[in-house]
Amino acid sequence: MLGRKLFLLIATLSMIFTASGYEVSVEVLINGTEVENASVAVYNETGLIAQNLTSSGSAIFELDGGSYTIKAFYELCFNESFIELNENSSVTINLSCETVLIKVFDKVGNPIENASVKAGEVEKFTDEEGIATLNTTDLGFKVSVSKEGYVARSIYVDSEEIGVILFEDLITFYLGNNENYEALKEIENETTLIEVFKLGDEVDFANKSLIFLANVNESVSNEIANATDATIVSFNSSAGYSDEMIAKYWIYGGKENLLNLVNYLRAKFFNLQISYDPPKVPENRAKILFILDKDLKQVQLILNASKDLYVEKNLEIKLLGYSNVEDLKEEIEKLDLNDFSVFFLYMLGYPAQDLLKDYLLPLKQQAKIIGLGFTDVHSITNVNLSETEYSNITLYWNYGGSENFKRLMIFIGVKLCNIAVEEFG
Repeated sequence: MLGRKLFLLIATLSMIFTASGYEVSVEVLINGTEVENASVAVYNETGLIAQNLTSSGSAIFELDGGSYTIKAFYELCFNESFIELNENSSVTINLSCETVLIKVFDKVGNPIENASVKAGEVEKFTDEEGIATLNTTDLGFKVSVSKEGYVARSIYVDSEEIGVILFEDLITFYLGNNENYEALKEIENETTLIEVFKLGDEVDFANKSLIFLANVNESVSNEIANATDATIVSFNSSAGYSDEMIAKYWIYGGKENLLNLVNYLRAKFFNLQISYDPPKVPENRAKILFILDKDLKQVQLILNASKDLYVEKNLEIKLLGYSNVEDLKEEIEKLDLNDFSVFFLYMLGYPAQDLLKDYLLPLKQQAKIIGLGFTDVHSITNVNLSETEYSNITLYWNYGGSENFKRLMIFIGVKLCNIAVEEFG
């Protein structure tokens, strides 16, 4: 009796399973030809419930009875079918496709092999003739074309054949003078990242990716801008993009800063995942110490002038603003005065002079000491401002204003620190 009941239970379960589960074979065709590895997805009212790839032209599913939407995809081709499932069934989905040819060349027309041509999740690679094919139901989509060593491009596909020119990810420097020329030539000789030209050199600007203009006048800048579709970046030129980072890299100069400038530009404009360090002020700059009452108007002018990038490149300017002699003593004790090339003293009272003489007199043989606006009772100073050679120091200071104080710093740098005037731009 127990055996009979068990048999009936098994038979009942078998009937239930057989009645609710059906096999669905989905065949995907393009122009009557079976498609391998087409993606087939099954949806019901809750959303996606099953997905498979075609093998020998078909994808097989086990589904319960009900209503389904079946979608088929191959590259950019798409179609769908609807089914009311109540028995084992076969579904044929015909994809309407056309083939788009993407031809990829370099700037002189040579085909680029193994370039990536990507549309959404579909990625193809060009053959030795620079050609990749994409199958699509509809035109009007974007593809990204890229290859290492070239600048990636995004192209809108609106016809069955598209030509794409990829330019090398090379930065072209075009300089109006000798600033940074030698360091850039070193980088050019050691890497494949840049090429360097000077004003007057023959350059095919039309076939460049990124052009860096430095110290080029307005007419030349405009002429270059009109001759190219390249991205233009600039320093002290009228055309193109610039920012504070670019200015600092360029003005601070040196091979390390310029290499980081190159990597900064490559990351920003070529969308490359590469690192770069921020601009670094040169080491071993001449140091100047200004000592004056902290409430004088010249304090802010000194601070502003010290922030000029060319001044900052060449001079490390320290301001010691004090309120009384005790304050002056406390602050000066914190400094290693042997580090300074120039001391600039302004409107010192007798107590301040009495204090400073013990610190500065021993330094007269190694440093330049300027005094302005007071009687030097201890002969601390050693720069004679009444001499024609140094008289501009008084004039710059007395005329005041940001520009005059910047020129004052440059004058001191050139005359008293032996820095070439060209280093100040």
